[in-house]
Amino acid sequence: SSRDAVRELEVAREGYGAGVRAVFAEGGGPTLNGVVGTVADLIEVEPGLEQAVEAVLGERLQWVVVEQFEHARAAVSWLREHGNGAATFLPLEKLQNGHSSESVATDDLTWIVDHVTARAPSLVRYLLGQVAIVEDLDQAEARWRRNGVVATYVTPSGEVLSPTGRLRGGSEGATLPQSLLTRKRQLRDLEDEVRRLTETVDGEQGTVATLAAEVGALRARLGD
Repeated sequence: SSRDAVRELEVAREGYGAGVRAVFAEGGGPTLNGVVGTVADLIEVEPGLEQAVEAVLGERLQWVVVEQFEHARAAVSWLREHGNGAATFLPLEKLQNGHSSESVATDDLTWIVDHVTARAPSLVRYLLGQVAIVEDLDQAEARWRRNGVVATYVTPSGEVLSPTGRLRGGSEGATLPQSLLTRKRQLRDLEDEVRRLTETVDGEQGTVATLAAEVGALRARLGD
C-alpha cells in the first residue's frame, strides 16, 4: 500500500545522511542514549508551508536532537569509532534554559513560528524565531529594504531572503528526493485515512450485527 511504502522510506531514513541513518539504524529508532529525534521528526508544519520551512532549515532538518550535551559528545565519539559517518547533534538543555531566538513583537509580520508546532517549543523558537512568511519575493524585498525589523523572509514556494540580502530561490528540478516534511505529512495523512476507514468499517460491522440480531428476534417471534 502507499502507506506501507512511505513508512518504509521513513524507517530506512531515506534521504538522510549516513551518520543520521546510523544513529537510527535499528527499525528507525535511536540506537544511542539521550536521542530525541531529528528536527524533521519533532516539528509539525501547517499544510502548505512545508516547502517554506524546508527551504529555511535545509540541512538542519537532519540535525539530531538530544537531551544533553553529554549525549552529543557520546554520539559523536560513537560515530567516529565505528566509522559511521557524521551528524550534527543539538542538545535541548540550553534551548530550554532560554537560549533561543525570540520573534520581535510586531503586528506587521506573520511569523512562521505561529504555524509550526513541536514537542519542544524551544526548538521551534531557536530554529525559526526570526523567520517571517511573505506572499512573494516582491513583498520580501520591500520589507527587507524597509529594514525596520531584522528577519529572514520566506515565501510559500521556498524563496528565502536573509537579513544580509542573501537570496535563495529558483527551480530545484525533478531529480531531488521528496521533501522530508512532505513525506512525513503524507504518512500522517495516510494513517489518518486508515484510522477513519477503520472506524467506518467497525461502525458498519456494528450496524450489521445489530440488524442481524433484530432479524433473528423477528424470526423467533414468527416461529412462536
